[in-house]
Amino acid sequence: MSRKKRQVEIEEKESAAKAGKRFRRIAAVAAVLVIGVCLTAGVFARWNSVASVVPQPVHPALPDPSPILSKELIYAGSRLLSVEDAGAQGLTGTDLAVWRLSGSAANWYVLGSSGVVGAAWGLPDDKPAPGDFDGDGKTDFCVFRPSSGTWYFIRSTDGGYSGVAFGATGDIPVPADFDGDGRADLALYRPSNQTWYWINSGDGATPSSQFGTSGDVPIPSDYDGDGRADIAVWRDSAATFHILQSASNSLRSVAHGQSTDKPAVGDYDGDGKTDLAVFRTNGDWLILESAANTVTVVNWGLSTDVLVPGDYDADGKTDIAVWRNDGSWYIRHSHNNSLYSAVFGQAGDFPVPAPYRR
Repeated sequence: MSRKKRQVEIEEKESAAKAGKRFRRIAAVAAVLVIGVCLTAGVFARWNSVASVVPQPVHPALPDPSPILSKELIYAGSRLLSVEDAGAQGLTGTDLAVWRLSGSAANWYVLGSSGVVGAAWGLPDDKPAPGDFDGDGKTDFCVFRPSSGTWYFIRSTDGGYSGVAFGATGDIPVPADFDGDGRADLALYRPSNQTWYWINSGDGATPSSQFGTSGDVPIPSDYDGDGRADIAVWRDSAATFHILQSASNSLRSVAHGQSTDKPAVGDYDGDGKTDLAVFRTNGDWLILESAANTVTVVNWGLSTDVLVPGDYDADGKTDIAVWRNDGSWYIRHSHNNSLYSAVFGQAGDFPVPAPYRR
């Protein structure tokens, strides 16, 4: 074979080898791409399959009533300005709440920081008696049933419910922390014999104390600042507060107001002691502040309003507040003296404001 012919054959073999290598590289790349596409498709298909079975959040309808939020009334000099906050979520501290009788049942509705929550709890003949019975800082839904002398409450700690036989027909429920352990005690005032009965949540003891006269209004609260509720009454016939102070076990009697006034006690000056206060039919609040021993007069509300003082702005001071039977709340914030109004509830409801923190 000539040298020229051999050279041609060698070049042809080298060319074929190079072509084969290029084909194999292209085939390998193509295979990788195909596998990648398949894997990618498989991953997305699997993700979509998983996503399709993830439960979607359920948004139950708000219980009636839906709140109408929130109108802030602010005094600027001599002018009254109104600012609407469409996205407001209600007040902090004491929550707006109502107890509603509906047919043969009763329902609680609370306007909390996250919206409206509610619970069916109680019967038409029950008396609402909310309090923090489990000591978690949240008020529990509770009713007292006079017909059987039984308390029924839902614990906010675990959602469980309990019933305690304690009391009789005609008793007035007055739950308060009499033993100073941070939990509300089941307590009753019996007008028929002017006697107080309660169960200490700390040790289960069942003390009693005869205190008051016929026609007195029971108003237990911590008037001496020792961390325990004091037995106390408002006697409208003499326009006098009578308090059995737990710190000294001594009687304190203070004439304040008129016989037609209503008691409206609360810690308005934020000193840790409940202040003596009354509401007059002309709309005046007369507050005897314990810190300065001075009387402050504020005109707020109508004679037919229900008094609902509480710490709505969470500043440690009781705010002057009333509830009107059309479902309107009118509150004076103590931290900046601004005026707040909201519609929450309806005619026939019982206002039961408290720090439910739901």
